Amino acid sequence: MSRNQRLALIAGTIVVLVVAFVIINPTGDSGDPPKKAAKSEPTTAQQTTTQTAEAKPKPPEVPTVKIRDGKPAGGKKTISFTSGENARIDVTANKPSEVHLHGYDIEKEVQPGKTTAVRFKATIEGVFEFEDHDSGEQLASVEVKPQ
Repeated sequence: MSRNQRLALIAGTIVVLVVAFVIINPTGDSGDPPKKAAKSEPTTAQQTTTQTAEAKPKPPEVPTVKIRDGKPAGGKKTISFTSGENARIDVTANKPSEVHLHGYDIEKEVQPGKTTAVRFKATIEGVFEFEDHDSGEQLASVEVKPQ
């Protein structure tokens, strides 16, 4: 084998090795362990979506009427709902009692140490008396406003 043939063989081998290296290691790393991709900062759209997801509106607070010895603890109050709303009033008492929502004609037993939920679809607009049946005391005025 002549000198030129040996040089051609060596050059060909080097070319094959370089091509094989590029095919096996396409990222261009030189034997170093693969690097993790850097975390990208969220885009404005991603931030807005995340903020919107985190800033979900809280459910409306449920009004509570507390009955102490047949009277409204803290005095009579006005509770407002919007027509069409699924309404709820929580009631607690220190003695067994029965509450009545006029206009909707809803009556519920209330036991001491337990919360009784008075639920109704607010379909009748106006102002209605919410009373303790046992004492006859008005506990609250329930107002249903138009949408």
